[in-house]
Parts: sequence; C-alpha cells; structure tokens
Amino acid sequence: YTPGVTLADGFHAVLGEVLGPRGLLLTDAADPVVKAESLGLLLDELERGEAYEAVLRETAAELEAAGFELQVPLIEGALNVFLEGPAGRERLYREDGGYRLRTSGDGLSLEDIRARADADPLALSPGVLLRPVVESAVFPTLAYVGGPGECAYFAQLRAYFRAHGIRMPVFYPRHSVTVVEAKIRKVLDKFGLRIEELSRPFHEIAAARAREEMPEGVRKALGELRGAIASGVAKVQKEVSTLDPTLKGTAQHVRSQAFAALDELERKVLQAVKREHEIALSQMEKAQLHLFPRGVPAERVQSPFYFLTRYGGTFLDRLEEAFEVNLAGPDSV
Repeated sequence: YTPGVTLADGFHAVLGEVLGPRGLLLTDAADPVVKAESLGLLLDELERGEAYEAVLRETAAELEAAGFELQVPLIEGALNVFLEGPAGRERLYREDGGYRLRTSGDGLSLEDIRARADADPLALSPGVLLRPVVESAVFPTLAYVGGPGECAYFAQLRAYFRAHGIRMPVFYPRHSVTVVEAKIRKVLDKFGLRIEELSRPFHEIAAARAREEMPEGVRKALGELRGAIASGVAKVQKEVSTLDPTLKGTAQHVRSQAFAALDELERKVLQAVKREHEIALSQMEKAQLHLFPRGVPAERVQSPFYFLTRYGGTFLDRLEEAFEVNLAGPDSV
C-alpha cells in the first residue's frame, strides 16, 4: 500500500504474497479478458431483468415460508447490474421499458448502455446476487468454498443459476478455526473453561462463576431459608383459609415479598463474591474479548494480520500443519 497503488491492487499484492505460495491463484474482476467474457451475461440480465427478478422472488417466498430470513433483500424493479454513471457505480432500475440510474436518476436505453460498455469495458459490473453466476460463467466451477454469510445468500441462487443456463456449484463451507494464544489458553486451563462457554454475554458468565464461588455455607443457608419460607407460608395459607379464604392471597403476597427480599440479598452476596474474585473475572473477560470480540467468533472480526504481525509468517505454517480437511466426509473409510 504505497502512493499510486489502488486499494484493490494493494490487497491483491498482499494476498498474492501471503497465500500465493500455498497455491492460491488470483484474478481481477476488472481485467479486460474477464470483462469481455462476462459482458454477454450482464446484457442478458438487463434484457430479461423482469423474468430473473420473478425467479429470485419465487425462491425468496419459499425461503421465507420455511422460516428463513433473506440474506440479500430484493427491491422491486432493481437489476443486479451496476453502471459507472455520473455519481460513480450506480445500480440500474427498470423503468418504462428502459432503465434508470439509482443515484443520478438518469434515464437510459439498452442501446445507451451497450454503447457505454463498448466504449468502456469496465462500465458494467454485477451486483451481489449476480456475481457468483458471472464467476461460474467465466470460470466453470465445481465447488465454491465460502463462509456463513455467503452460504446464506447462495440459498437464494439455485433457480437463478438455472435460469441463466448454469448449474450452481456445490457449496462447501470454509474451514472454521479458533486461534487460542498461549496467554488465553492459560486462562482457560486455570478456570477449567471450554471455549464455547465464553460465547455467552459476560454478565451471565460472571454470574455463573460467582454462584460457583459462593461459600458453601452461604449457599446452604440461603437454600434453607427459601425452603423454610415456602414451607411456612404454605402452612399459614392452609390454616388461615379455613378462617377466611381471602387471607390465602394475603399470605401469598407475604411469600412473594419474602422471596423478593431474599433475591435481593442473594444479589448482594453475588456482588460481594464478584468483588472478591475481581482479578479472576477480569482475566476471563479478557479471554472472552480475544475469542469472541463483539460477541461473535474472532474469525468474524479479527484480521489475520494481527497474528501475522505478532507471530510472523510461520503462523500460517502452523495453521496449515494443524488443518485436516476430509473432503469425503467424517464417516468415510
């Protein structure tokens, strides 16, 4: 990333250097050859946009009826094609037999768009739902490896691929890992924690830990008091109901008040336990921030360059050695 280099070119160079030696081949969606190979599909999307939208809507209705949320919302009249317009990369909409650019509002005919694409091969580009179709048209694909988000929106695409005359590739979930640094492993081992236990909100983790650390005598005394209140009120209700049935409700109210006061006492006991174990809770919270930043697995938030900067290129060697992916499935012989 140096002056005169675009963000895309910088990213391309970094990935090439880091993953190229491991067999990753890179291309550029803006490459003239790639653009030339995909132009026919993009123009077909424009010409038959209404029919393709109907295909996507039918699939969307099936997914929603089955209880799934759409990963990519569908907009009435919006095409899955973008054109470089006066306001930059603008989405095209169907309008009165022609097309309209979303931001600038300019109206265009199909001939206008063809002329722009002829003058500038980079002018047209696919939207998020059309891009996998274009990729498979340019590079015939047997299997597509992707993450959870991509997996979700690929569910919208099978019929869309078929409508374009292309068989959708097999979707293979990418390998998912949790990197546990030595300092975090020490915390997990110290408190006997499993990684998945830290996926909960921290206040739940802290409360559970405080309950575990509560002195046995205090826990036993609170339990006995609860039992005594429940038993005592039940006896009172039985006796007073023979005198006046309405007093049973009053006794129940006394029970509720007593339990509420007892809950408040237990809350303050837990707070005292948390204060006593503040250092331990701080260590667990730090471990959680490493493993589940923002409440999601670290791989969804952290850049691998954190680890590459900290541990150098050998980090990738260690990962590669640790990975074992059986394409035939876990039950194969």
